[in-house]
Amino acid sequence: NIIKELKKTKLLQLNKEQIKIKKQELLNMLNKKGENPLKVKKDIQQLMWENAGVVRNSYNMKKALVNLNKYEKTKLDVGISLKMNEKLIAALDVKNMLPICGMILKSALYRKESRGAHYRSDYKKTLLKWKKNILCIPLKNKIKISTRKISKIPKELTKFLNKNPPKTHHLE
Repeated sequence: NIIKELKKTKLLQLNKEQIKIKKQELLNMLNKKGENPLKVKKDIQQLMWENAGVVRNSYNMKKALVNLNKYEKTKLDVGISLKMNEKLIAALDVKNMLPICGMILKSALYRKESRGAHYRSDYKKTLLKWKKNILCIPLKNKIKISTRKISKIPKELTKFLNKNPPKTHHLE
């Protein structure tokens, strides 16, 4: 019964200091002059679409990283209110998008092959030596790229997949 399970669930205590820090970060974003965060968000989405989409190459991804770094320094104008503020929401999206986009670009540059739906026009082959996961490990002010072996599929999942084969084509 789901009600019994929910009652057993222990909730984590909120860290009041973290809440205070995050609240201050939000307040610090208000009433700043700068670029429209709605436009910046769309620009970053377009940058990623054009340079890190399904078909990729080293030149465009490196160019995208340079452009992405410029957005790190961009001041955003979010207005003066916390209530129903779409500019503030877009600014928070941008703040979260920047490191994620950087990790996507750096890990895609690291992988020197085409794999699955991610086609490198400068590395057209799929190579057995690249059959591994790429990890992005956050350090103080940078991201470390590393690899690890692909984990074996659990037996229960293998059994399930054998009994219920997908009706669509796998890319690899």
